[in-house]
Amino acid sequence: MSAKKKRYERFLSCPGDLSWAELTAVLTDLGYTDITEGAGSRVKYRGKGLPKLSLHKPHNPPVVRRYVIRQILVTLRKEEVIP
Repeated sequence: MSAKKKRYERFLSCPGDLSWAELTAVLTDLGYTDITEGAGSRVKYRGKGLPKLSLHKPHNPPVVRRYVIRQILVTLRKEEVIP
């Protein structure tokens, strides 16, 4: 199994220890681009034909909370980006 596929499967499992780097890699794999302008911890992602995402970048430790992963999954499924 490729690293990309493993990352995607891990994301879908909604782990409690998903790092910010792993999340950004998954979003990039799905076609998203970071369009954030200026400073701050709010990060915006956009992709052609994909719903906009606005996420808070976690600090110390840079681990994404489960509820954030669930919200992203709900959005992506609702817009039929992922099954």
